Amino acid sequence: MQIGIMGAGAVGGHFAARLARAGAAVSVVARNDHLAAIQRDGLRLSVGEETYHAQVAASDQAQDLGVQDVLVVSVKFFDLTAALEQAQPMIGPNTRVVFAMNGLPWWFPQGTALEGDAAIQAQLDPGGQIAARLGVDRSIACVVTAGGKREEPGHIRNTTPHMNRIALGYCDGRQDETLSALAHLAGLGGYSAEMSDNIRQDIWKKLIFNAGLAPVSTIAERTAKQTCRDPETRALAHHLFGEIIAIGQALGLSVQVNADAILDPDNAPDHKPSFLQDLQAGKRLEIQNGLLAVRTIARSLGVSAPHLDTVAALMAARSPIPV
Repeated sequence: MQIGIMGAGAVGGHFAARLARAGAAVSVVARNDHLAAIQRDGLRLSVGEETYHAQVAASDQAQDLGVQDVLVVSVKFFDLTAALEQAQPMIGPNTRVVFAMNGLPWWFPQGTALEGDAAIQAQLDPGGQIAARLGVDRSIACVVTAGGKREEPGHIRNTTPHMNRIALGYCDGRQDETLSALAHLAGLGGYSAEMSDNIRQDIWKKLIFNAGLAPVSTIAERTAKQTCRDPETRALAHHLFGEIIAIGQALGLSVQVNADAILDPDNAPDHKPSFLQDLQAGKRLEIQNGLLAVRTIARSLGVSAPHLDTVAALMAARSPIPV
């Protein structure tokens, strides 16, 4: 299987290394010193005390890499439209596009009470540009539960070596050979991989963490474990979990999580969420299709979420670059 990676950073680079290790022919679009290091030494992935070296094709020009069977897009939400434009030479008539990104995918409102809602559509696909470029039938959502960071050019470190899971699925729950083959390769590469027949529910379940605990950790500038050790910040995250679950229920998503267990300091990872990594690096916070979109959904559905309103406002204010 020919697999292209658009955005070979902490998530995309992790994907690339594991899929190459599983035997896929992997090509990555990268830039600058990251590209030079990959071309020179291959892509390195460190998991615990082990470091794997993956040989992948790499270029900063998508046309050099050719049409792929599967294109994995792993970029920040605000870079998505430009990334899809750049990746067009890698997308053929039968290419499936996997969105390995945080937050809600561009097609999320379709088939729900939100379909046709202008406010949420404007946040997830402004101007309908993605829908016009890429049909929903070719789009695969990927829910990634794994921590990582780009340690140096060409080198990705997996910061949660005992928690590397992915769920893959189409919005309508169907399964096909491409989905099955991709899940199989991901499993061979070391992920705990599954095909989902209700990927919206999986997305929302992860969103509970990303819009609940992660923003509190970011505002406090603490790891998840440190946030959970403090009774006050743990209580705030607990309130957010409850509100996000209620919003999901209003959408027909019956997601249940054990908030007490997740927020137990003994269970929480000693890991900085990507929001906090970006904040401390002076980067724009990727909250539009996650935290802010959930707030918009709550308002559209008439669900009260006062803690979410407050935390969303604070996160937007903290973003080094305006959201």
